[in-house]
Amino acid sequence: MLRLLQGDVGAGKTVVALAAACQAIDAGSQVAFLAPTEILARQHFATLETLCRPLGIRIALLTGRDRKAERAATQAAVAGGEVDLIVGTHALFQDAIEYRALGLVVIDEQHRFGVAQRLALTAKAAWTPHLLAMTATPIPRTLTLALYGDMDVSRLDTRPPGRQSIDTRVVPLERLDDVYDGLARALASGAQAFGFARWLMSRRRRTWRRPKRAPRRCDSVSGRRSGLCTASSPVPARMQPWRRSLPARRVSWWPPR
Repeated sequence: MLRLLQGDVGAGKTVVALAAACQAIDAGSQVAFLAPTEILARQHFATLETLCRPLGIRIALLTGRDRKAERAATQAAVAGGEVDLIVGTHALFQDAIEYRALGLVVIDEQHRFGVAQRLALTAKAAWTPHLLAMTATPIPRTLTLALYGDMDVSRLDTRPPGRQSIDTRVVPLERLDDVYDGLARALASGAQAFGFARWLMSRRRRTWRRPKRAPRRCDSVSGRRSGLCTASSPVPARMQPWRRSLPARRVSWWPPR
């Protein structure tokens, strides 16, 4: 299989990938689930672990940030066939890792990886493994690969259950108070809010400065402590705003790089 799975965020691509993984595992093969970033790999691992546990599928996580002893133990388990499904980042195709029977490779956001990187992972198998690439935003290179690279294409063109219509609005800065008023109404109804802001560079020190005014304004609007998440924050801290256990009215600001 050489297939591209295209679908909107939340459409169920991960569940489709798990269904393919179950067939490969039942046939005695191992599955490698490759994600471009550590935070995305950990999110996939958390989702798949919940689904795999009742099925008896042995799943593990491998990233470049793992401690040396922990990483070595995971690599030994994969090489010994003690892991059925391995989720990770670029660590999945490094020289130190070996697979006992790699039969299926799942690549999320495959356009984030180069051709050599994908080949490095598939070369870990004793035979040519099945390849399932997933994307929500196919770029021209991906479409060209689908057209001229003998790659089949499957589309999840239905909305996920419960998905509401998206209301997109452009508001000038003069009406920023109206935005915070709307934010207050949303928080009062029990919803969550996420704000994205740029980092500001200090011209004197040539360093990046975090935005502080927006989270403070959210504190006054929501009546609760807002969180600040940045690209330099540790991965566990970056994952905190997405966990369901947080208060429903929490506000998080995440300025990307």
